[in-house]
Amino acid sequence: MRGVLVVDGAAFFRSHVARLVRGWGWAVAGLCATAAEALAACRRDRPGAVVMDLFLPDGDGRRLLAEIRSLDPALPVIVCTAAADRASVAAAMGLGARDYLVKPVDEERLRAALAACLGEPDARQAPPAARADGPGKGDALGGAAGARGGAGTAGRGTGESGALGARGGAAF
Repeated sequence: MRGVLVVDGAAFFRSHVARLVRGWGWAVAGLCATAAEALAACRRDRPGAVVMDLFLPDGDGRRLLAEIRSLDPALPVIVCTAAADRASVAAAMGLGARDYLVKPVDEERLRAALAACLGEPDARQAPPAARADGPGKGDALGGAAGARGGAGTAGRGTGESGALGARGGAAF
């Protein structure tokens, strides 16, 4: 199984997403803090999906997204970022992002986006926590995000429209 490459300048977010991904039963292909590291990892490791921020220490995530898509047009990229404005959503989706989630990321929305890209993990190989209620229900980036109403998505890859409403005529 090809894993998920996590790209974010914040170490705590990379670690959190990696813990979630593993807990849900998928592999983690790597953790990258910069666009340069991410591009090298995409070339070297051929991940199954990429979860990335638009704000990276060494450059614009939109440029990285375009480079990833030119390297492998079939590689699904899920953007997880704090930018909730219409222009950022439109730019990322126009560059081929499969989904767009706004931080703080709702864990269930991230899981659904990954499942839409990778398929469901094999339950026989998933850790016990992934087969039960799953990890992180109340941690700093997790379960409370949905209750605060801070999470949103453009919904392209998962068949749902979130707070940003990029489909179905919903307003931004």
